[in-house]
Amino acid sequence: MSLLSERAASGGRRLPPVPKIHFEDLERDPAIIYVLDWDLRIVHCNLAWDQFAEANGGARWRRTHVIGTPAMSVVPPDLFPFYSGAFAQVRRTGESWTHRYECSSPGRLRVFHMNVLPCLESNQILVVHSLAVERPHGPERPPVPGDPGVHCGADGLLRMCSHCRRTKRASEPVWDWVPSFVERAPAPVSHGLCPVCIMYYYPDVRAHRQGKPLLLH
Repeated sequence: MSLLSERAASGGRRLPPVPKIHFEDLERDPAIIYVLDWDLRIVHCNLAWDQFAEANGGARWRRTHVIGTPAMSVVPPDLFPFYSGAFAQVRRTGESWTHRYECSSPGRLRVFHMNVLPCLESNQILVVHSLAVERPHGPERPPVPGDPGVHCGADGLLRMCSHCRRTKRASEPVWDWVPSFVERAPAPVSHGLCPVCIMYYYPDVRAHRQGKPLLLH
């Protein structure tokens, strides 16, 4: 693990701003890293970004295709207030911000530690995603066969949680772990958040939906 990865994965503690970003150092880091300008456009991604994209069927997300893309343009609507508020806080305070989230594959549970570090000297933001947990899915997540007749709504959309990637049944408030849908969805996907993830991982989003101020920690 590089020094930068160690900083980003240091137990969830807030870290001091980065004095200067050296793109060549990011290339050697095993963490998935990208750099944003002050307007939140992607200006650099490291090699680990490309490797993760290719390993997960996202070749179209290689860095040559995403440079200049507004980072917030790919955030699901339910999470937009959460992440836009976090980046605004980093820019306003000059302090780092940290978050843990799930990004699992069909066969493995993966939890990442995200650290957002301002570089005030260059008006850039360093975003580091370090793998914190990786293991096979356990009995707490029994797989369910994918059935478009059960999971597709009348509008033809699958509703998948942006955090845990479970899919909601169309006619009842049940969210299933459907590995085949994670690997390849048979219909267009509408991303949101399931009730469990809102309660345990995004309580600020829940409060925001109820008209309360969005408080970030």
